[in-house]
Amino acid sequence: MTGRTVYAAGLTLTLLTGLTGCGDGGSQAKESDKGGKAAAEDKSPGSEGGSPKKPKDHGKPASPPKSPAALPKAADGTDTGACTDGDCEVELSKGDKLRPEPSYGVAEFTVESIKGQVVSWTALSAGSGVSISSGGGSESSTSCTNGSCTGRLGKNKGSIAMNELTIEFTSIGEDSAVAKVSHRK
Repeated sequence: MTGRTVYAAGLTLTLLTGLTGCGDGGSQAKESDKGGKAAAEDKSPGSEGGSPKKPKDHGKPASPPKSPAALPKAADGTDTGACTDGDCEVELSKGDKLRPEPSYGVAEFTVESIKGQVVSWTALSAGSGVSISSGGGSESSTSCTNGSCTGRLGKNKGSIAMNELTIEFTSIGEDSAVAKVSHRK
């Protein structure tokens, strides 16, 4: 190979690395051009600071991964104790338990998991009988045996009504959900 061929191959590799790097506005090329100083000063996408110009006909630059949309703030935050009186709005995650007053007919409601915007849950009745329904979600299932109920609810808003308590999921994310709890007495 001639010196020109090696130079052209190196230049092509440098340009491609700048185009397909980490999708952070070319900081990888900046670090090699300016010893990392420009990368520390400016990490904004599309900044010029020494990164090679991107030809218009070489496709789209790599874009950063999308972060999940943030859930709206729950009135009671993550304080599940606020639900004891059967009236609260809380953000729930895997393992969280709600323990309302037994007079509402629910001894305990537990979030078993939240994956793919679907809440898997278990609930224990506080009395001898169970009246339960769920709905509103694209995915909804419920089953009960001897006062112990399990179910799945999600893909969009949905609610569970068990005895005198209603748990309405107003927003479901990838690993947490906002639930509004109310009682019917």
